[in-house]
Amino acid sequence: WIRYLAYAISMTEWIILFSIIYDWKKNLSKEKQTKFLLAYRLMILADFWVFLNIILALLISIPSINLFTHGTHITVAHSMGTTIGINTLILLSSIAFIIDSENKFTLVSEKRIALGIKIFNVSFLLFWISLLIMGIKKGYWTFFSKHESFSQLQDSLHWVYILFVIFGLGIIVGLSIIIFTFIKNIVYNAK
Repeated sequence: WIRYLAYAISMTEWIILFSIIYDWKKNLSKEKQTKFLLAYRLMILADFWVFLNIILALLISIPSINLFTHGTHITVAHSMGTTIGINTLILLSSIAFIIDSENKFTLVSEKRIALGIKIFNVSFLLFWISLLIMGIKKGYWTFFSKHESFSQLQDSLHWVYILFVIFGLGIIVGLSIIIFTFIKNIVYNAK
């Protein structure tokens, strides 16, 4: 009965998912959305990652799916989605809100930050997807590939690992552009 109760409690996350979908645009007034546009964009991206992470969490909490995903890169994708996708974007949104409240961003700074956000988000989405692919392949290998050794599995994932590293570097580049533009704006306005 404990297992069934835990499963029922974990399935209540669907309520949160439907609430996010329903309340997606109701969080801020239009005035605040336009006044703090950069902070709002970053928060919308954080909402997007909350949405993706809840879907992934709900899927991997289903016992029959969890059997195949436990101990794979899918669990890592979930934690990366939370740490990088949600927490980092909320922090950046908070910093953008504070900077924008004190001194408005210049048009050049906004364009540079928008570029950084684009690079970060595309790279992170592809990074996350490559983790899911690696997890699916390992789950499949664990249960269905009886004649393939672990080294053969790793060799088959060679290009996915290379893309994973490239997308990871893209995340660093995107975040660096955003953070250094924030710092430059703070230093410039402190003079």
